[in-house]
Amino acid sequence: MTASRIVFASVLVWPVALLLASCEKIAGGDVTPPKTVTSVAVRNTWDEHAIQLLTANRCDDLRSFLTTIPDAKINERWYRLRTLGEAMCWTHSRSERDKRSAFQAVDEGIARYPTSAGLVAAKGGLMQLFGNAPEARALYDRARKMAEANLRANPNSWEDRSVLADLTGRRPQGLAQQAPARDGDVNPGSDLVDSRPAWQQETWRLITQDNCRGAIAYLDQHHIADSMWYVMRSQANLLCWQERLGDTYRNAAFSDLEAGLRAYPDSPRLLKEKAEAYAATGDAVNAEMFFHRAAESARQKLAKDSSNVEADEILHELSMTGHGK
Repeated sequence: MTASRIVFASVLVWPVALLLASCEKIAGGDVTPPKTVTSVAVRNTWDEHAIQLLTANRCDDLRSFLTTIPDAKINERWYRLRTLGEAMCWTHSRSERDKRSAFQAVDEGIARYPTSAGLVAAKGGLMQLFGNAPEARALYDRARKMAEANLRANPNSWEDRSVLADLTGRRPQGLAQQAPARDGDVNPGSDLVDSRPAWQQETWRLITQDNCRGAIAYLDQHHIADSMWYVMRSQANLLCWQERLGDTYRNAAFSDLEAGLRAYPDSPRLLKEKAEAYAATGDAVNAEMFFHRAAESARQKLAKDSSNVEADEILHELSMTGHGK
């Protein structure tokens, strides 16, 4: 099992690796609401169900479900979900057929929606997933420029703003800076300055290389008073568990989150991460409860401070997967 598998299985928090990071949060509606969203207007839509299948790692079920969507409802999100699904199938099979299907899905989408920054970024994610770092960098840069152009034409484009934020490490629009290209593996937008702290970048590099034990050891050597430290240590432990290295790692993943919540009891990020850990381990009841708690915590924080970045991001992420209520 690869690091891309854990991304599909448990919807890891930003910055996530590989394809899911480049494809942004794809469950938004056809309208472009403001970024801070406190509820989802419609539940149980076809795209929400598709995302549930995706995050449950149900590759064949997602494939079958997408074929049932009427032609009139097939849109840009449908192509992004199909691309994600085919890529997930490849992580199971490693077959050339699944690889071709993933590229066919995204190419068909781009042909139909040639100005879609999200689909171009999705193709970059595929290139990254399949080891073509130079082409991935070029596509991420193209997607960034396309999103910026789309935003100049339509400043209220929520999806383009989301794509641009993901490709630039959540920098405000207009602050992306060019950085020298690097050989080897590439993160989304690696030709752009990565605004994350160095310890987060290194931890994620280890996780995306499937080196879960190395990530845990690195974090233990660099204990940071930050809620993300607990989040990332939990993610590394959960990856070890998903790599079938033993239930000790699953237990440690939850212990990390409990320790984090003792230190930061109202952190929406930690509450959401705990929900995702429950979802990844098959406990839907507790997952839903913690998704609700994360949303409530984020709303309360924003009521006190409308500029709270963590709370704003969490509500945005929750709304994208149908958990914003």
